[in-house]
Amino acid sequence: MSISTGSICSFGDYDFSSTSSMAGKPTPVSGKVVNDPSAHGDTLRDAQLAGWCDEIKGKICVYDGDIDSYLRTFLPSRTPCLLDAPATALSENFVPAKGKELASYTPLLEIFRALVARFPADKKPSFYGGHDQVMPFPFAEFAGRHHESKPDLAMSFPGILLAEKIESPNWSQFSMAMEVKDLVSKDPFARSSRTDYSAALAHKLVQLAVNARGLMFANGFLASFMLGIYGDVVRIARFDHACCVASAPVSLKTAEGLRAVQEFFWRFVHPWEGEPGAVVGSDPTIRNLTPADTTWLRERLGSDANLLDDVDIDEARWVKVWDDDKPADPRAFILFRLLDVNARLFSRSTMVWLGIEDVRFRNRESNAKMDEPVELRVIKEAWRQVIRIPEQKFYTRLKEEIPDEERIGLPDLLCGGDLGERDVKRWEAACTGKAWCDDDDLLDARSVASDLSTASEAATDASSLFSAASARSSNSSTSSLSHTDANGPADGDQQTASESMPQVGQPDIPYPMHQTWSSRLGMGPTYHANERSHMRFVMDTVGRPLSRFKTTKELVMALRDAI
Repeated sequence: MSISTGSICSFGDYDFSSTSSMAGKPTPVSGKVVNDPSAHGDTLRDAQLAGWCDEIKGKICVYDGDIDSYLRTFLPSRTPCLLDAPATALSENFVPAKGKELASYTPLLEIFRALVARFPADKKPSFYGGHDQVMPFPFAEFAGRHHESKPDLAMSFPGILLAEKIESPNWSQFSMAMEVKDLVSKDPFARSSRTDYSAALAHKLVQLAVNARGLMFANGFLASFMLGIYGDVVRIARFDHACCVASAPVSLKTAEGLRAVQEFFWRFVHPWEGEPGAVVGSDPTIRNLTPADTTWLRERLGSDANLLDDVDIDEARWVKVWDDDKPADPRAFILFRLLDVNARLFSRSTMVWLGIEDVRFRNRESNAKMDEPVELRVIKEAWRQVIRIPEQKFYTRLKEEIPDEERIGLPDLLCGGDLGERDVKRWEAACTGKAWCDDDDLLDARSVASDLSTASEAATDASSLFSAASARSSNSSTSSLSHTDANGPADGDQQTASESMPQVGQPDIPYPMHQTWSSRLGMGPTYHANERSHMRFVMDTVGRPLSRFKTTKELVMALRDAI
C-alpha cells in the first residue's frame, strides 16, 4: 500500500494549505463551526461555510491506492462476497447530464437496489430518496444550535426495509448517506494540485461532513461512510473524528465500477464482528435500549423517574465501561439524558450524559434486585489526541494530591478509561496470536455471516450489543502499532494495491476503531499526532442541578460561587 503525502486543504478564499511540516504537532487552535438553525440543508451561509471549512482544513485526503486496496483497508470482512459480478446493463438508464441532478435519483436507487438484491435477507439494506426532506441534528434538545441537512439519498441498516415515504426522517434510521451532483467536474476530491479549490467545491465537501456528523452522533458510530456521486463517478468517503479518507473514483458505467460498489455494500453490512444490524463503523460497546431496559430504568429510578419525563428515550443508549487496569471486567451503564455535546466532527466530540449503572449486567441477572439505592452518574465520552494525557489521569492526581477533607465540590472518577488503549492491546494480541483476556477476542469473535445460529438469542439478551465495529489490520502479525508508535507498519508488511482480494479462510485482522488510524493510512505515518483515542469514564455528581434551586437566594449564591 502506498501512502499519500498531503491532504486537500485549500478552498479558494478559504486557504488552508497543509504540508508535512505540521506533522507530529498538536492540532492548532481553530475557530468553532458557526451554526445557524435558520440555515438548512444546502443553504449554508458564508459564515457557516467558513466555519465548516475551518473544521475540515487539513482533514480531507484521498487514499493513494486503488479501490480494492481501499476496501481491504477500511472495510474488513470475514464473509466474502461470492455473488456474480453485476452487468453494465444495470446502469443503462443512468445518463447523468448537466442540470439533471434530480433526474439521477431514481436510476441511482434502481442501480443500488439491484446491487444488493441477492444479499441475504438479514443483511440486505434498503435505499431512500428524500432529497427534499430536512433531517435535524440528532439530539432534539440541541438541534436548535446546529443547522439541518438534506442528504440526497440514504441507506438503511441491514435487514431493514424503509418505507417509500418517511414523514419525518431522522439520522438514527440510516446507516449511510449519499450526495449526488450532475457532473464529474463537480467531484471535490479530484484536483490537479492541492491548491486549486474554490468555495463551491468546499461546499460539496462540507455537505458530506455535515451528513457524516449526523450519522456518527445519532448512531454512536466510531466511523461513518458517505457516497459522493459526481456524474457517473462514485467515491467512498470514510469519516472518523480524526479525518476523512476518500477512495479512488469508480464509474457506475463500467462492470468494474459496479462490482466495486457492490463489494462496498457487501463489506459494509458484513463487518468483522458484531450483532445483527451492525455495519462497519458501529461501536460494539453500545446498543439502543430495549423495551425491557426502559421499563427497568423507570422502576430503578423510582422517585427520580420524573427525570425521564422530557427525555426522548430513543436517544438513550446502553454502554460498556472498562477500567484501564481491568480490560476483562466491564461494567454497564444506561445513559438516558444528554447533558452537553461538542458537535464538532474533527475534535474531541465530547458528550456528557446523565445515567445510572445497569446492575443487572454486574449481577448477570435480567431482573436484578434493586435493594441498593440508585446513584445518578455522569458519563463522559471524548476523543483525545493520542499525544495528549488521558483526562482520567488528572482525576487520579487530584485524588492523590488533595486530602478528602479539602476536596470539596470536585467530582470523583468512579470507573472508566481509554477504550482506544484497550482496543490497541486487543489488536496487538490478535496480531501476535496471543489469547485476549475478554470475550471479544478478534481472532475468536464469532462470524457475522447470515447463518449465525445464535442471532435471535443474542438479540433478546439483556446485555447483547446493538452494533459492532472494526477496521482492518495489514498482514503484519508481529509489528506493534500502539499509540506510541508514530511510524506505522513497516512498508514490507503492508498490502499493495496490486495484491488480490483476500481469499476465503485468509482474513486480515482489522485495525482498532476506538483509536483512529485514518490520518496515518490516508496521509502518512508522520501524521500520527492527528490520531484520536476514545475515552469513556464515569463520575459521581456534585450537588444538585441549578434548575432545582429551592430559593432564588440559593440560585444567586450558587452562581456567585461558581464565578
